[in-house]
Amino acid sequence: VTSVSASPHSEPVDFSGLFISTSMDWTIRLWDRKSGARALHVFEDSSDYVYDAKWSPTHPAVFSSVDGTGNLSIWNLNTDLDIPIGSIKVCEDRALNRVAWGKDGRKIAVGTSHGYCHIFDAKKEVAVPRKEDWGQLSQVVDDLKAKAESAQ
Repeated sequence: VTSVSASPHSEPVDFSGLFISTSMDWTIRLWDRKSGARALHVFEDSSDYVYDAKWSPTHPAVFSSVDGTGNLSIWNLNTDLDIPIGSIKVCEDRALNRVAWGKDGRKIAVGTSHGYCHIFDAKKEVAVPRKEDWGQLSQVVDDLKAKAESAQ
């Protein structure tokens, strides 16, 4: 495991039990502390180590990740569980090993393995959740929990 990030969202719906982890097995995993030792979902879109991922501070269903191929990816659990909603190749010849959001969710900073930082603007739909995003994410999480329970 290369990083762990807890959801900062507890109102109007409590998602504070959700976590994402990144790993050298090229995956990101979604966890729920109430669901035990099995991941709710495994994101397998990367083609190299995934070094870091962070939840958006403003949108309950959005997180970002960075990997060894120099990609910054933005994920929205309400849109797609298999591929990111956006991805940008920040560096051709170096890994991205850290990602951070600005407090208002409108900026994303990434750090490279060579010591450089790059800052990007987040689109409004990434930074500002719609009212229905909270309920939609609740349904997505419930569906993932049911799927994980039936697989046991």
